Amino acid sequence: SVMGELAVEVFSGASALTLSLTMLQVPTMFAWEIEHDRRLDVVANGHELLLLAEQGYLGYGHCATPCTSWSVARLPRLRSPANLLGFSDVSSRGKVLIAQGNHLAAFTALLCLTLHSKAALFSVENPAGSLLWLFSVFSEVVHTTGCAIHSFQDEAVWCSVSKRDVSFA
Repeated sequence: SVMGELAVEVFSGASALTLSLTMLQVPTMFAWEIEHDRRLDVVANGHELLLLAEQGYLGYGHCATPCTSWSVARLPRLRSPANLLGFSDVSSRGKVLIAQGNHLAAFTALLCLTLHSKAALFSVENPAGSLLWLFSVFSEVVHTTGCAIHSFQDEAVWCSVSKRDVSFA
């Protein structure tokens, strides 16, 4: 049985974390990345991942939520701290990116909160200046009991919950 033991990397890109965990012999699910397989699209099939979390199969989940519409470095900007839901006067492509960003952020928050409710660990990776950290649906995750923010040279930030001290070498 792998109940409560599986690790999963969501929005995995090159799946480097999945490979590392596998090499360390951590029971690991396939990485969820739409570019690897359309079935691994959290918009279409994220309910399956949420069900695994709800049923207690997952012990750890890591989300590298796309920062496409959340980045303050993006031009043209699609959001601001005062307009976290996105500007209304953007191109049709910008509106699509905003809607996708809102959906992926909401999915990330729901997955993290579901994992936390099952005493599983989670982490979220996004740039330090990302507006994701301010988004209302995500603020509950950031304020979760035991949540810690880890910054790496002011470039990448991980938000994580752990039952023990965490140190990064």
